[in-house]
Amino acid sequence: MRPTLSTAGEWGLGAAIAYYQPPHNGVESESISLPFVSYQSERLNINLRAFSYRLFKFDEMQISLEGEIRLEGYDPDGNIALTGMEKRNPSLDAGVSVARNDAWGEMIFMILADMTETHEGYEARLLYQIPYRLKRLIFISAVGVGWLDNALVDYYYGVRLDEVSSTRSYYAGLSTTNTFVELSIGYDISDSLEFSAGLKVMHLGKSIEASPIVDKKYDTSAISSLQYRF
Repeated sequence: MRPTLSTAGEWGLGAAIAYYQPPHNGVESESISLPFVSYQSERLNINLRAFSYRLFKFDEMQISLEGEIRLEGYDPDGNIALTGMEKRNPSLDAGVSVARNDAWGEMIFMILADMTETHEGYEARLLYQIPYRLKRLIFISAVGVGWLDNALVDYYYGVRLDEVSSTRSYYAGLSTTNTFVELSIGYDISDSLEFSAGLKVMHLGKSIEASPIVDKKYDTSAISSLQYRF
């Protein structure tokens, strides 16, 4: 994450290694490597799995269009604990955000809804992030909460009637609130080469924890990347 955007427009080409530990039963942690293209300008920011386009700016406040790929899905193939469950797919969620800067950092409120008719739900998210720059090094820490509606929770963590088994009862997911902390680090190796890394730990809401297909209280993800900007 970079706190300021290039006014002229700046492309990036790089590679990333991502780690993810889903909370579902029997789903092991996964690490993947992938190439990516990014773009940053005064209004538009596109990175690995999200985009933002600033619509308006009023003094210390701005309104933007937001979008991100939601990766809470799973494939039950080869997973004994999820045998009989149907595959849950990733989604593309999009919406709007309102951000306000103060002397310390930035408060952001956003609402994201499913654009792909996957979970057909939405999330309201509030977070506060604080950047700290030291020459070529920048730290961004953030804390936040996310309110997920019942459709979103039910799709990814519910158990349908035709998925019930002797060890898995029917479960209809209800709306819930997750809390999370994030830490991002960026280092400009040169004027064109940048290394970045990030860690996010999310404490799952009670409605997710209570699901019979969930055996963890936390959802953890991390990513590191190296990109060349031009």
